[in-house]
Amino acid sequence: ESINNVGTLDEPFVYLNWDLPADSKILDFGCGGSSISLGLSSFGYHVTGIDFRYAGYSHKNFTYLKNDFLKYNFDLNSFDSVLAISVLEHVGMGHYGDEFVENADKISMKKIYDILKPNGIVFISVPGGRKKIYEKNGIKYIRIFDPETIEKLCENFVIEKEYFYKKINQEWISVDRDELIETEYVDEDVGAILIKARKK
Repeated sequence: ESINNVGTLDEPFVYLNWDLPADSKILDFGCGGSSISLGLSSFGYHVTGIDFRYAGYSHKNFTYLKNDFLKYNFDLNSFDSVLAISVLEHVGMGHYGDEFVENADKISMKKIYDILKPNGIVFISVPGGRKKIYEKNGIKYIRIFDPETIEKLCENFVIEKEYFYKKINQEWISVDRDELIETEYVDEDVGAILIKARKK
């Protein structure tokens, strides 16, 4: 059974806001379980995906790296776009074969900035609501971002698009930032923040 989580919004968000030229080099950070890389590869883009988990597909335009994004040595200024889709909440939390890393979301955004070309684009989706680290069975499980926190992570970028959503009766409804901040995560995505930002 499919789960109506933030991932439900990821693909339409990226495609509806996609305007990069066909020769662009794309990095999909946390590509496992996502079909966006496959879709972009099928449209002729050269996509590199990095994840601990197998991507689950192959394509002539897709290169898969089974590796740790935080440790992998990418060339600086080498990608036109980075997809950080449903990943910043998980990175460095220690649940996907990675080790726990304090402030891994901040470290990841700094690395994304470094590997993007000038004016490069990052797409971000995260669970949104009242800021917290959600714990499950006594284990720190997932980061929940409020608008201020994710915007601070994007301080070296110009935010071009920013959307706030709240799930009400199985539908994702656009809300303002104040309503999102009051949304409480309880073992299920009920809020989302989607951002398209350009490297300064």
